[in-house]
Amino acid sequence: MNFVKTNNPSEENMHWRNCIEKTMPFVSAMRRGKYYFVTLDLFPTICDLNELGIKLVEKEINGEVNAVESQRTRNHGIHCHAYKVRSICSQVLPERVDSFCNKLFEISTDPQNIDEDKILNKCFM
Repeated sequence: MNFVKTNNPSEENMHWRNCIEKTMPFVSAMRRGKYYFVTLDLFPTICDLNELGIKLVEKEINGEVNAVESQRTRNHGIHCHAYKVRSICSQVLPERVDSFCNKLFEISTDPQNIDEDKILNKCFM
């Protein structure tokens, strides 16, 4: 599986170790009340998102923010950001979480969206 969807930290930890072994992006969806807290971490891959990758992740995040906000009657803060190595979205709807996680994984494994982190690569060589 390309991501883990759970509310169990030990399952998330197992997936993290599996990602490190396979040098694949870590995508996790942890259940937090009504929503999922989604994390994309590229540390296991020794790669970073490039500008295009960051823009694509931001586009996906904005879609999730709009979906959550369209269902609300009160405004609660959604914490989201997309950076080179780590991106998060604090509130993803349960019915959209699988699709969102798969899109993040696809973006982060497409060679046109990532660059090798030369500093980290030197550390592991």
